[in-house]
Amino acid sequence: MTIDIYETINNNIYNFPKKMPYITVSAKGISNGLSTIYNDGADFGPDTYLNATTKNRYGPPYTQTSGIQEAGNYANSIGGGIVFLDKGLFLIDTNINGSNWSGVSIIGSGSNITSSGVSNAFENGTTIAPSDKWNPTYTLTNFLLPNIGYFNYNPLIYVIGTGANSNNPTGANLEFKNFLLSGINKLNGSPFPNTMGLYMHGVWNLVVDHVDSQLIWWGKYFDLNGPSGNSNWFLNSTDIQSFDVGVYWNANLGAMVNIDVETVSNGHVQAYNNNFSGFAFIIEGVNATVSAQASNLSYTNASLVLGQYASVTNIMCNNNITTPAIILGGSYSSLSGFYIFSNGPNSPIFTTNQPNGSGNSPTNIIISSGTVVPSNNSAYPSTLFIGEINANSIVGNEILFSDISLGTGSSAYWTSPIISATGSLNPIKFKNVQGLSLYYTPALTANPPISGTVYQNLTFQDIIIYLPVYATTAGTNGSVAVALGTTSTPSTKFTKFVSGSTSNTATELITLEVPAGWYYSFTGTNVNFGTAIVEAI
Repeated sequence: MTIDIYETINNNIYNFPKKMPYITVSAKGISNGLSTIYNDGADFGPDTYLNATTKNRYGPPYTQTSGIQEAGNYANSIGGGIVFLDKGLFLIDTNINGSNWSGVSIIGSGSNITSSGVSNAFENGTTIAPSDKWNPTYTLTNFLLPNIGYFNYNPLIYVIGTGANSNNPTGANLEFKNFLLSGINKLNGSPFPNTMGLYMHGVWNLVVDHVDSQLIWWGKYFDLNGPSGNSNWFLNSTDIQSFDVGVYWNANLGAMVNIDVETVSNGHVQAYNNNFSGFAFIIEGVNATVSAQASNLSYTNASLVLGQYASVTNIMCNNNITTPAIILGGSYSSLSGFYIFSNGPNSPIFTTNQPNGSGNSPTNIIISSGTVVPSNNSAYPSTLFIGEINANSIVGNEILFSDISLGTGSSAYWTSPIISATGSLNPIKFKNVQGLSLYYTPALTANPPISGTVYQNLTFQDIIIYLPVYATTAGTNGSVAVALGTTSTPSTKFTKFVSGSTSNTATELITLEVPAGWYYSFTGTNVNFGTAIVEAI
């Protein structure tokens, strides 16, 4: 039996005014004993009839999503609209599926996560959490966590849209704002395993603004694509509180955000004012046109994975466990304006190596304008960079670290060497890195160099070589052919003629600037080489 209540009923009995410019949903109702009025006067709520397509239709059977699914479906059926969730704990027995929605906004009254704990968040904001009957209907089977492994994940809210693959795309023009996604509810007191907060796939023109998550293995996952033309995603002020799942499942993943833009012909992702804690924040674009942009990020005990075609500005990292602060995961990306505080048994500050896998070979990356404060514990010194890169060529593939300040002093502990870069062709380059000279001194592979032998500048810095030369036989002039190039067969750039009047106490000087990674050689005729002086540029 169902009951249909329409707008003609006396509005005075309702706690929600009927003239609101949105569709209302309450966490309170007769069926859960929290109100004496159906849905506490809202259009939808726990008393809503399962799969109702209109307002004010009541069960049993009752909704499995506290009326949120039905409210979103109704908004979609009238061409889109705002679904307002009042303060309270919205318990759901199964996932909320917005895959068929278009132009629907789910707006809460706030999340109010505070240091005082979970109960405060439940009581002062809008919280969506699994009930003790949680039985999700959608599972991300064999979902691949980057560099961790395969897991099955159950998102609280998911949208699988058609994006660019349809003339009438679903999952379009959606907005989620001002509520908390929690993996725990105060009725049962323990987190649900393998729970995800928000999963968005094939979605375009998406706004996620102040949607928080806590006590969830994976806070939010965005796998976005859109139609031809401009498609935009705005992800703003998403605060994710850390969740040490090691207590329950012997792992330490924490909450994470993934922004991965795929199959878009034009557009970009913007992520602003994000705070996250846990395993990783991953941001990645498609190409130079479809870039991914993020700014004002703050995170602790986590890694920022800088994917391809990503531009990130203004980050702060307090990184004090064994995870890299920055993982260089893709080419043609940049990071500027950063402050990294590293205190503890850290992995390298920067790396191209994935946490549980081999390294990759990103190129064309600029890391600039930042400060790195190393460990203050002598037992756990910090490493600036570790990684393996195999580029096709030195020129045009540089990974440039420039205008960076390294913490120094009696309480700053760096490893030796501070940089460990390997690969058949590694275009790592450090330029104007203040403090680096205290921990890393450029040196030649052989000094003095052997005449005719080709060397590569593996100091990861542009250097100047000052090579003293003098005549082998007094009175007999000599010469030195100086070669420089980007391959192992450098071409001769100039020839230095050496007077026969020179000696080991009265030398002439050859000066050669060698960019990081380039090859060089000195080939002498009737000359000897002295010990060269090397300086970083």
